[in-house]
Formats: sequence, C-alpha cells, structure tokens
Amino acid sequence: MSTHGRNGISRLSLGSVTDSLIRHTTIPVLVVKPSSSYLNPQVTGAFNRIVVPLDGSTLAEQILPRVLELARLEESEVILLNVLVPHTYSQKEIVDSSLPWWDKDISLAQVYLSYVATRLRHRGVTVTTDIVISENVASAIGDFASREKADLIAIATHGRGGVARMLRGSVADAIMHSGKMSMLVFKPDKAAPKAVSPSAEPIRADLIPA
Repeated sequence: MSTHGRNGISRLSLGSVTDSLIRHTTIPVLVVKPSSSYLNPQVTGAFNRIVVPLDGSTLAEQILPRVLELARLEESEVILLNVLVPHTYSQKEIVDSSLPWWDKDISLAQVYLSYVATRLRHRGVTVTTDIVISENVASAIGDFASREKADLIAIATHGRGGVARMLRGSVADAIMHSGKMSMLVFKPDKAAPKAVSPSAEPIRADLIPA
C-alpha cells in the first residue's frame, strides 16, 4: 500500500491507515511512497538494492525470511546494516570509527554481520555489509539508504502504539515519516528480546528458510 507519510499535528488529527495496519497485523506490509509504484508495469527492477538494519536482536532478525523471499524474486542485492550508537562519554564526544575505543564494538558488529551474510549467501542471495556510527539510528539508516541508492528498507518493528509509542518512539516509524524510500515493515506476533551484543546471540537458523 502507499502512504501520505503524515507526521506531527496532521498525523495526530488525521491518523494514518498505514500506521494502524502495521501495529495491528503480523503480515508484512510493503509501504510504497507516492513517487513510484511496484505495481506500475513501467517500473522495472523496483527493488534492486534492499537495506536491512540489524542490531543483534531476535526482533530485527525476523525480517530476514521475508527479505530472502523478496530478494530471490527480484534478484536483489541485500545490504545488511548495523548502526553503532555511542554509549560512553568518549564515544559521544568524538564519533570517529578510527579511534581505539570503537575497535571492539566494530569488530563484534563485523563478526555478527558476516555470520548473517554467510547464511543468506548460502540461500543464493547477493549480500554486502556495512557499519555506521550515529546517535540517531533512524536518521543513520535513512541517510545510508539514500547514499547507497537503495530501493527499499526492510525492517521489523515492535509496532507500539499510544503512549508507549510517544515515549519510546519507533525507528521504523521515524524512517517512514522522514524518508522518501519504500519500506517493508514487519511486526512479529511474538515479542522479541532486546538487542544484545552481536557475539552474544547469533542469528537463529530457523529464521532463514532453506
């Protein structure tokens, strides 16, 4: 479905069918921006490059089987992205991946993404990986996808609503309403654990079908 991408007062007063659907269904929702349409016969190679943000959580990984199916159908390149968020004073003061205090975090992220990428490649999908450092995860994902000229961002979400959504926000929601890119959004029917260290919980094999 397509979306107006309303936000702020307009969104509060008018609501959004897309937002409501994502929060209340466990079926993946393909959200297409008005500038293009996957159903338009004149559009070819609609999803050549798909960005998949992963943070090491089971929740984020649950988008992978859906991405795998779409990538096979479209013969797409999948780009796995991990956004590292500064968590110490030094990291927040100077966000520079070349500095020593980032070595461990970057190394763990590389190992994690490499492991996921290998499993996807074994299923016949072209996969690359990348790491970005930013305090704003949603903006980092949107900016990265634009730089890479991606056609789609695929992401799993908690699908929070009401007060919880206002207080804790939603990365998927922020990307959808600030960006111009189509999205594949999936809200699993079961809650997933919080993000963990990439080395602490590898991707579950049952989430990527043969």
